[in-house]
Amino acid sequence: MKKTLKFSKPSFFVAWLAGSLVTYFVLGFLKNFYTDLFSLAVWEIILQTGYVLIGYFLLRGIFPRFRFAEHGLITLGLLLAFGFGGAVIGLCTQFSRLFDLSLFLMPTPALPLWFGLVLASALWTGLLIEWMHKRGFDSNPYLDSLRVHLPGLLLAAAFFVVYFSLAVAYSIFLRDPSKNFDDNFYDTDPTSWMNRFAAPFDSLIEMRPVHPFAYLLFRPTVWFLSLFLHGDRFYAALMLNAGVGALCVFLAWTLLKRWTNPVYALLCAALLGASAAHLILGTFLETYIYSAAALILFLFLLQRGNRSLAVTIPAGLLVFGITISNFLQTCVYLVFHEPKIFKTAKYIAAVIALGAALAYVQVSIFPTSQPFYNISDMLSERRYSFDIFTTPIRQTLGRGYSLYRTIMLYSTVAPRPLALTDEIGCQFPCFKTYKPHYPRNIITSYSGFGSWLARFWFILEVTALAVFLWKLFKSRSGLALQSALLVCVFFNFLLHMGYGDDPMLYSPDWTYAVIFFVALSFQGLADKKWFQAAGLVFLAAVMVNNWIFLRSMFTIVSPYLQ
Repeated sequence: MKKTLKFSKPSFFVAWLAGSLVTYFVLGFLKNFYTDLFSLAVWEIILQTGYVLIGYFLLRGIFPRFRFAEHGLITLGLLLAFGFGGAVIGLCTQFSRLFDLSLFLMPTPALPLWFGLVLASALWTGLLIEWMHKRGFDSNPYLDSLRVHLPGLLLAAAFFVVYFSLAVAYSIFLRDPSKNFDDNFYDTDPTSWMNRFAAPFDSLIEMRPVHPFAYLLFRPTVWFLSLFLHGDRFYAALMLNAGVGALCVFLAWTLLKRWTNPVYALLCAALLGASAAHLILGTFLETYIYSAAALILFLFLLQRGNRSLAVTIPAGLLVFGITISNFLQTCVYLVFHEPKIFKTAKYIAAVIALGAALAYVQVSIFPTSQPFYNISDMLSERRYSFDIFTTPIRQTLGRGYSLYRTIMLYSTVAPRPLALTDEIGCQFPCFKTYKPHYPRNIITSYSGFGSWLARFWFILEVTALAVFLWKLFKSRSGLALQSALLVCVFFNFLLHMGYGDDPMLYSPDWTYAVIFFVALSFQGLADKKWFQAAGLVFLAAVMVNNWIFLRSMFTIVSPYLQ
């Protein structure tokens, strides 16, 4: 007979206290959609019960096994991530024109209700835990899996706080649909995508053919999330975008953990989450953070050994439906992992055929969609092209240099924000990585601490490439994934030399590949404590630098708000 575990008072107290704090802020947010006390009370009972129960059983299995010598660095990494989240919230509160903290605080009349139910929850959750102990809930396999993935889930939660806080701050520019802020923030189109995500059916704008069935993916998901917000699709869209940014972090941790240890995986996943690319695209509505999540998911499925067409076709179809060009990256990964021409051809044919069918369904439901199989619609994308053969060589080299620096440096270590106004006819600041001939080429840059940090990151990248080439020279075995990552980075460089706007806009499409490539090159040092400690220091430095970048952006836009 299996022994029943005893009730753990320390685990319960920590779970109850942490759950109460989280419930407070979640209820503070929900009060914007549920104004009556009864609804808030129902939500509090559900949330408090869930947080305490999950927290208790997770801690009940973790506390007895915790050893600082073994788990100290991963704990410090998580504290650093939550510290970064707190620093971002603190930054937002400094700019009251952008961010109102009361959005997440309980109203004064509801405080007695919250406090009373929090105290009462100690009784009902305690009794419920005793009952669950007697029925052996401790040995639940799903609970065991949750404990294993807890560091990744907590890390993702920390970055959700970061992205959602920033999204709420910048949402002030999206609340009036008559004002258009497309192209102001690194050529992102948050106004247009808020329309596509959340606008009433009869107000929808066009969906470009390079997003074959994005309406079918995004609008139902936003609608589903809005059910928990009393039908509010505006904040549901912001939550979805921030949530997918957090999903990128969790998927990265899960994938990297398959190659290395949990500490190294957490540091690299946190670097991805704190990168300039993910801070920008996890904040402003666009498709590229979704592409990054879909690509990492595709890689994850391949690394798990799920290479059958029944798995790869749906995963590739997801990538295809979000942004058509990124489908080629999945083909690269498939070829390098399993170089079978006939199977790859079937994969490509199946994804394109199913993609065309879903695009047809999208056009039938949303008439403003432009299907990718319509040649005239696809040819309209030429307005975003850059002809490297007819353009003067100086402009071509300038574009290449900007793209190279964005891939190697800016996407991870944020530069000083380059905000242009009169130079390019913007009444509101237009943030750019690169703007040619106005009247000269203008490119963003580094200074001080950021300059030294960018140089160090560049040295790491060059060293990682040298390690890869040395391994390739000695033996080609075991380098398929790293080779595929490098090819995908090079593919993005070639693609955006001839197509696209500001390179930072597309940065999530390659940032994950760059970070994964570097992580794999230093895999041999991943178990060294000194290397993990050095990685923690580097991660903290990137967070500080990128926090300064965020503060500079706030400082620039704040005076333009009435």
